[in-house]
Amino acid sequence: MASGAAYLDGGRSAGLSEGMKLVVRETATSSTVAAADATMTTSWPELEVTSVAETSAVTDVHTPKRDITPGDLAYLSAQDEQAFGAAEHLERHP
Repeated sequence: MASGAAYLDGGRSAGLSEGMKLVVRETATSSTVAAADATMTTSWPELEVTSVAETSAVTDVHTPKRDITPGDLAYLSAQDEQAFGAAEHLERHP
């Protein structure tokens, strides 16, 4: 990982596009799930997708409250998740 950037194993084929916002969480284990649920989302690093290829993406790291490590998972922000769902609905029901 370059300073201020994170590389993802997922790109256009996973539905990512430039400008999307993601939230990073540790790989879930039984002990970290309860801790993650008890921690507010704002304590996790946030990513913004800056470049997308078919199976990978580059992101800028915003609010790096902890180091991002291999194996961490990136989830769509609540706002982008809603926008993504709305776009899928429009594609299926023109």
